Amino acid sequence: MKPNHDNAIRKQLEEIQNIAQDLPKGRYLQIVNRCARIVYEMNRKAIDDARYPEEVAAPAQTHDEVKETCEKRALDRERILAELESGRPFTTLDALGMGILRCGARVWELRKKGYIIKTTLVKAGRDRVAEYTLMGKVSMHEASA
Repeated sequence: MKPNHDNAIRKQLEEIQNIAQDLPKGRYLQIVNRCARIVYEMNRKAIDDARYPEEVAAPAQTHDEVKETCEKRALDRERILAELESGRPFTTLDALGMGILRCGARVWELRKKGYIIKTTLVKAGRDRVAEYTLMGKVSMHEASA
């Protein structure tokens, strides 16, 4: 609903409440509840009437955008793996510093590729973050057995 409609409805509701205050309490509550129901229905109708395609659905990705996303994920996996192979623990804060926003998802993808990665929650200030440590890699022969 548009802001000017909201203000007009609020003013009308205030007037109704002022008038209804002199009524018995039960009747006053009935009127206020009915007004709230009317406002709810008006808002639902306004939302249903305001169907703008650009707001309802995000535009579909093009083939190039999908390819670019896949390449970025692969690069993120390579960067995380390089950090893990250095032998020191790697945290989600380290990943954020490198511009990797979904570190957990990339670690999960590395696990699917056969890497054994241990996850530990560690304190970082007042928060807890995931710390990843590379434990090894399952060989293709072991994975198929």
